[in-house]
Amino acid sequence: MAFRRTVLIKLLLFLIMFAGFAISHPQLAAAEPVRVAVVPYINSSGENRSVVDATIASKLEGYFQSGNYVMVPPGEVADFLAKSGYDATPMLLPEKDVLLALARATGADAVLAMDFARIQANRRYSWFYSYTIGSVSIYAKALSVSDNNFISLRIEKQEKLRASRFGPGVKERVAIGAGIEAAMDDMFAKLPF
Repeated sequence: MAFRRTVLIKLLLFLIMFAGFAISHPQLAAAEPVRVAVVPYINSSGENRSVVDATIASKLEGYFQSGNYVMVPPGEVADFLAKSGYDATPMLLPEKDVLLALARATGADAVLAMDFARIQANRRYSWFYSYTIGSVSIYAKALSVSDNNFISLRIEKQEKLRASRFGPGVKERVAIGAGIEAAMDDMFAKLPF
């Protein structure tokens, strides 16, 4: 009986100490998500299959809609670009001063602009396998407003998908999608924000 009583008292003291510790150390507030303005991408590759738009949109939404980021609504970005006189027709990415002005106008913490310069798929054959290779080149400009960190990136990526030579093989659109995803993942890892 005395043993149970001491165990119960020790357990009660432990719970009181634990509660006091939890109250005295408040939880750290979660950091505010980074507000990112994404300039509509340029596709200077000439590849116009629907998989291109679908994959790029999916990757952007998946990455920038996470808890760490919030995307500036595309309408706000388009309105600013139209007012600023930026024209994507010559297939050139905006310069740093345009990206900085876009960030200020939309309240963005970061800005990203991309040009998909090469998107292609080709096939290679060996004795037993057929390979479908999706190749992607991305030129990107990114600006982190808080530390004025501006970078230009060039990402080259190839995804090699293998299938039996005697079967239907891998469709080119699948290889293109895989190449775009791999290139964008590589780009996301190098962003300054």
